[in-house]
Amino acid sequence: MEVTFDDAPAGGANIPSPYAGLDWSAEWFYEQDAYAGFGPQAYLGTTGGATTGTISGGAGGPFLLKGLLASTASGATTLSLTNNGTGESASLVLTAVNTPVTLTTGWTKLSTSVGVTVSDGFNGAIDNLRYFR
Repeated sequence: MEVTFDDAPAGGANIPSPYAGLDWSAEWFYEQDAYAGFGPQAYLGTTGGATTGTISGGAGGPFLLKGLLASTASGATTLSLTNNGTGESASLVLTAVNTPVTLTTGWTKLSTSVGVTVSDGFNGAIDNLRYFR
């Protein structure tokens, strides 16, 4: 499944849970307005400080996060993913402003939740999150 955030509202709002078959912690927002090289996208937090959010399998059960597109509005963003309980992780350092980059996790183990940390909060954005069950 691919999550594109195409139905995000203008101006931004918390991502509802469930959304696209996953549960999203309160730190996640999405919006229709263009930002960081994306049209509709999702981001973490309400400040430029380090922010961690969670994406959970919810009622659908465990899932495998395959990858996503990530970008930055600041030019100095680190995106870190942790496949909770499995020991798997992935990260990406973003230096080019408004230039989406693919992060492929390479993970092989299903997860009940994935922790996502963005080093500078809402300056980082994601789209086209790919997962399967």
